[in-house]
Amino acid sequence: MSGIKSSASSFASGATGFSSSIGSITSDLNSVQTQITDLDNSMKDGLDLMETPKTIGTLVINLIYGIALGLAALALLGVILMTFCDKYKCRYLMYFSCVILFFFGILGFLLAIIFSIIVPVMYLFCEWLDVTITSSGFTANTQKFISDAQVQNILSSCLVGGSGDIMAAVGGASIGNTMNNLTSAITYTSAFNTSSETASISTAITNITATITSFRMGVTPDITDGDSLAALLAVTKMQDFTGCPASPVDSYVPSMSNTTSIGCSITASTVDSTSCTSAANFLSGAAGCVGCIDTSSILNAYYTGLTQGQWKTNVLDPKYGAGCTWTTYFGNVWDNYYRVKLTEMDTINTRWNTASSSLGIVIGDFTPVNSTM
Repeated sequence: MSGIKSSASSFASGATGFSSSIGSITSDLNSVQTQITDLDNSMKDGLDLMETPKTIGTLVINLIYGIALGLAALALLGVILMTFCDKYKCRYLMYFSCVILFFFGILGFLLAIIFSIIVPVMYLFCEWLDVTITSSGFTANTQKFISDAQVQNILSSCLVGGSGDIMAAVGGASIGNTMNNLTSAITYTSAFNTSSETASISTAITNITATITSFRMGVTPDITDGDSLAALLAVTKMQDFTGCPASPVDSYVPSMSNTTSIGCSITASTVDSTSCTSAANFLSGAAGCVGCIDTSSILNAYYTGLTQGQWKTNVLDPKYGAGCTWTTYFGNVWDNYYRVKLTEMDTINTRWNTASSSLGIVIGDFTPVNSTM
């Protein structure tokens, strides 16, 4: 763990500068992207402006070709009529066609001059773009429209004549140390035995949960002095008190899961929150709620909200009658032992449930961390 922590700390320290460089480069690249996008949009707009004249020019040229062919056909027709049919007046048709074709020739000459100027310029411009993008002198060729020197350095390292070491261009000389620290952290993390650590933590959680539950449910005795044990033992024997049944149907034991020190004083089935499913059933003595009563189970299930004196007045007196002096005795034991224990153990149990949930999250994080590394 210490190796992981040390390597991770070194990586975090080196990564700070690297992160700063990446942030700066990202900003610069965004700036370059904006410049190139603007340039692209400008060229697109220019090409779009040329699209309409191109269409019109194509239409005009096709029209000129059509007219020229038509006039040539008329001139040829005039020659044929004049030569073979003795229609000498058809010579005017030939003269008319020749005059129009003469002016078309002049127009074609002018267009040839114009295109002879435009085409070489466009060709040279496209050649310049091609050389600029693929040349080893990228930085010099692009400095007019990419203003950031660091961006030029990064991009030029990836093009013809560049070193290809873009990481050094981005992070500088310290990038090697930073990546080595990351490698060490990954190595230590990969060697970390998550299965063993997970099993250890899970076992510890299970053991602590079982211990708390054992104390909470009275399985593990939390008092050892003779007077306290005698008081809990007396609670199991209702028949020893005046005004109570000589053969009671109930006997209250701290826990029926451990009757070594204090056991049930009658022969009957065990009563707990599983067999006796509600406080109403318990109070009425319904089936499954009469016999050797697991006091801790019943109290934790149905009577954690009682305050001092209420166990006697709300439960024991209605259930067994106020004339049974045992209810007063058990009420006193409730006030001074069970009531205090319930409150404290509930608090401990709540805090532990929160802690074990957090540990469960840690255990859940171990596996993906190790598998990712």
